[in-house]
Amino acid sequence: FEDIMRSLADKLVIVEFHAQWCGPCVAMRAPYEVLSRDYPNVIFLKVDVEQLVRTSNNCGISAMPTYQFYINGIKQAEF
Repeated sequence: FEDIMRSLADKLVIVEFHAQWCGPCVAMRAPYEVLSRDYPNVIFLKVDVEQLVRTSNNCGISAMPTYQFYINGIKQAEF
């Protein structure tokens, strides 16, 4: 995760943390994909919290879905 963030310097990166069983995550899947098409200069990533447990823990994820916004690898916002 850290390597990916470093490689995307000077770009806005939005990371969606989700789980396959999470109803709200499933509901947000289509809108997130639409946003990724509407904003081609923004990098949209998805992290399955069950597959990438260490990354999710390192990012402080405690609820899903969680969206984190990064610029130059530094978290700018979260909701």
